[in-house]
Amino acid sequence: MLLRLAFPIGLAWRRPIAATLVAIAASAAIETVQALLLVVGRACDTSDLVTNTIGAILGGLCARGARLVRRTREGRAGEPTAVP
Repeated sequence: MLLRLAFPIGLAWRRPIAATLVAIAASAAIETVQALLLVVGRACDTSDLVTNTIGAILGGLCARGARLVRRTREGRAGEPTAVP
């Protein structure tokens, strides 16, 4: 699964959707190469594309969640504390 690719790219780029699309495109490219180049010794499998796409989506969602948590924590750190 491409979760390990989409998650750090989503954090680094601050664009989880773009990172997800890049990971899906990378998976499609890998499967295309495997289908076209028989000398690679690997076969193209649509289930690989499906599982990689699911992993990329999960990685993008995790990156989005991590960014929201970070933004929430940074927002709370800057708020003044109430003095009773």
